[in-house]
Amino acid sequence: IDEHVRNGYSREDIGAKLSEAGFSKISISYTYGWPGNVSWRLSMKYPVRMLNRSFVFFLLLPFWYLLTFPFALVLNFVDLHSSHTTGTGLLVVARKQ
Repeated sequence: IDEHVRNGYSREDIGAKLSEAGFSKISISYTYGWPGNVSWRLSMKYPVRMLNRSFVFFLLLPFWYLLTFPFALVLNFVDLHSSHTTGTGLLVVARKQ
């Protein structure tokens, strides 16, 4: 499975656009730092790759998730509550009054 990441807005670009549109209290943070990236690989990328190689993995998939899901869940929590200097996603919250 190929990643579908494309170049998009930088933190500065999207912040400026939101300010120009009248939004205030703008909070922008990176997501998918290293914890989110590892979680995505465990829960999405590797299972899909294995399924593409062999249908037999379909039978093993529930066991894969029993082993990896708790780790992926913790990694997602850490990713969401951490401050990243880089990442492949942006979490943007803005309010308009």
